[in-house]
Amino acid sequence: MNLPLVSICVPVYNVVPYIERCVRSLMEQTYQNLEYIFVNDCSTDDSLSVLRKVLQDYPDRKQNTIIVNNDCNHGLAYTRRISIEHATGEYITCVDSDDYIDKEMVQCMIDKAIQTQADIVTAGYYNEWDATTEIIEPYPIDQETDYIRLVLSDLLNSMCSRLFLRSLFSEGNNCYAPERMDYMEDKMAIFFLSTKARRIVSINKPLYHYAIRHNSISQNISERHWKCLIRFFEEAERRLEELKLIDKYKDILGTHKIQMKAHHLMLCDNRSRKQYADLYAEEERLYKPKLTRGVALMYWLTKHHLWGLTYCYQCYINWLEHKTKR
Repeated sequence: MNLPLVSICVPVYNVVPYIERCVRSLMEQTYQNLEYIFVNDCSTDDSLSVLRKVLQDYPDRKQNTIIVNNDCNHGLAYTRRISIEHATGEYITCVDSDDYIDKEMVQCMIDKAIQTQADIVTAGYYNEWDATTEIIEPYPIDQETDYIRLVLSDLLNSMCSRLFLRSLFSEGNNCYAPERMDYMEDKMAIFFLSTKARRIVSINKPLYHYAIRHNSISQNISERHWKCLIRFFEEAERRLEELKLIDKYKDILGTHKIQMKAHHLMLCDNRSRKQYADLYAEEERLYKPKLTRGVALMYWLTKHHLWGLTYCYQCYINWLEHKTKR
């Protein structure tokens, strides 16, 4: 039996402390028919040198490895797209260069894809802090699962810990986030792909190790993050209108808008809270009763411009999160 070629796509940018661990986990996969595409987004540290040095330890894998250098720093969304466009495998999996994967991840995923004829295979993963590890199990998916609803419910939102049939990307721009959209870019790509996939299946096993850094882009909400949030929902609505599905998903989309807004309000500064206090006001009016108590409280504080109490509440949230992750 001819094993399908699997392309592992890896954006690289300033990850010297992590890249050796990542590359070794990729090179030591139990699955053999692999190609590796590393795209260097003009790193300013020694990431590329470390990558080349580690590759010397795996001569059998090195011949199936290509390194692409961007002409300038384009950001994660563009760099991931370039890595996928260079892939020639029947299947694709994406790995961030500060993360790493279990040795059997590709084997488990390709076995599942062949067994079920799935377009996308998703697995569980580990969230790893300096001294704490959290296991995240995948949402159980079967033939009756509504894939679009999964994305809009934030249960399927990452390009990592997934295996994709490469033909899903054949429609070009309809599968990628815009350049410089380096927040929620994976969520946008997964949303587009979920509208195309005939079948998505899950493996009830954690296989991907997601290293959470305190300076991660997803941990510090700024003006740029708000703009990406707004852009995601604009593109999602446009896509649903194209597919004539906007009425079907109007409620879940509206609920997710205010949930994401509340999440951002909890993590941003008071200047941004004031600026975006009235964002999605109509959806807030319609779907606020569906919010959890903590999220609803943040909305109430913001709505009444009680910025001092909002700051105190944020301090409490930060303390609680720190206590939980110790």
